[in-house]
Amino acid sequence: VPGVTSAGLTTALPFLESSLDTTLPFTIEGRPAPPPGQEPTVYWTVASSEYFTALGVSLLRGRLFNEFDKPDAPPVTLINETLARRHFPNEDPVGRKLMVRGRQRGNAPPQALEIIGVVSAVRHDGLDKEPRAEHYRPFTQVPNGSLIFAVRTSAEAASLIPTLEARI
Repeated sequence: VPGVTSAGLTTALPFLESSLDTTLPFTIEGRPAPPPGQEPTVYWTVASSEYFTALGVSLLRGRLFNEFDKPDAPPVTLINETLARRHFPNEDPVGRKLMVRGRQRGNAPPQALEIIGVVSAVRHDGLDKEPRAEHYRPFTQVPNGSLIFAVRTSAEAASLIPTLEARI
């Protein structure tokens, strides 16, 4: 679409109350686990690789999602700099694994997610609030029916709405 410089998909946009805000308990592979129920939690967001460009979120180290992060590939995640600073001080988290206990039922083991990159933090809850710890899963590995389009434009955004709606 002329005037669109980038577009991506996500389950959570900053300042949007209807975003899916889900927190999950996690541990870090190779570290002692806290007692059940005392694990730290992290916000969980599904996104396409293009989401980061559309929102101006910078890749700080590692890589973004790519075409090889398919459903049958090893599960991957990106973490934001807030999570990296809190839980990986003085070490590079790329290549480490987050052990996330999600929506499994019963005593299912946590899912091991390889950290492939660190991105800048997004202030979801307001410019006066500190960024939350967040990790991102690729849409290709965690398809979700509740998606939001994030679009960056070089033109007046409101003028593109009819064209974008028709394309969607």
